[in-house]
Amino acid sequence: MSRRGFTLLESLIAGFLVVVAFYAVVGLYPTSAVGMRRAHDLVSAADLAQEEMEQKRATHFDLLAVGETHETRDFNGTSYRVERSVRTVGSDLKEVIIRVTWLSGAEVVKDQARSELILRSQVYNFRNP
Repeated sequence: MSRRGFTLLESLIAGFLVVVAFYAVVGLYPTSAVGMRRAHDLVSAADLAQEEMEQKRATHFDLLAVGETHETRDFNGTSYRVERSVRTVGSDLKEVIIRVTWLSGAEVVKDQARSELILRSQVYNFRNP
């Protein structure tokens, strides 16, 4: 007996498989969107931290004030807290720490988590002989 076409059961199974595959692909979108947002926030935090560190490195050693300062900056749609700390390590050496924190996660407040990025560097006082 030759068969032409598909039976009703075969068509229902094929349709079910197409629907399951569609929902599997569509279900990945929210996860990838959150991951992309977190990556974007991390890159922005790294940019802010690097900018702050370069400003400290460009400051003359004697003008590099010891102490702690902080500010909140909005950057690319996210609010970042930038903390700067400078301490004397030796007579010709200071340590600079830049700490950037921000809220990351889904739009729902209960899913948000505080993220942080820390840069450390030492600044040496080069004296002309």
